[in-house]
Amino acid sequence: VGAVDNSKSLFAIGDSLTYGVNVENTINGSWARYVSDNLGMKAYHNFAVHGTEVYQWYSLLTGNAAPNNEYDVGNIGLTKDALIEEIRNAGIVAFSLGSNDLIGDYVGHRSAEKVHETLIKIIDEIHTINPDAIVVSVGYAYGIAMNKGGVHEKSYQLLIDFNNLM
Repeated sequence: VGAVDNSKSLFAIGDSLTYGVNVENTINGSWARYVSDNLGMKAYHNFAVHGTEVYQWYSLLTGNAAPNNEYDVGNIGLTKDALIEEIRNAGIVAFSLGSNDLIGDYVGHRSAEKVHETLIKIIDEIHTINPDAIVVSVGYAYGIAMNKGGVHEKSYQLLIDFNNLM
């Protein structure tokens, strides 16, 4: 905490977990907002979008296909230039990413290792843009959907493997 430059912003990217899924007011209620407030950051910007995946953020940030050869920036309402500018101005870049890459139709098609590899490439790129930024990755919290009979039961071990890699 002592290394945080709170004269800069906390910039949040990611999926619904970063966005603030299941909170009443996503602008003020996401975990990233609480971190920003508790650290006394100058500003807070949350560009997280429900359903986004690691490879989408990688493609947007780099303009390249992800290591799994997928290329899709998706419709997340953010340009590459704006993303890079936010990273340059951030003291902290925080995110939760990876769970959407390993649930539902992707079970058996993506591995925890490949998703982790892409996420590490994103972190490396963030540090290339802003070497002083503190990068915080928040793992996936296991919910009822992961339990036996839950909608994402098949993803349980993949998510455990991914969290362990992170």
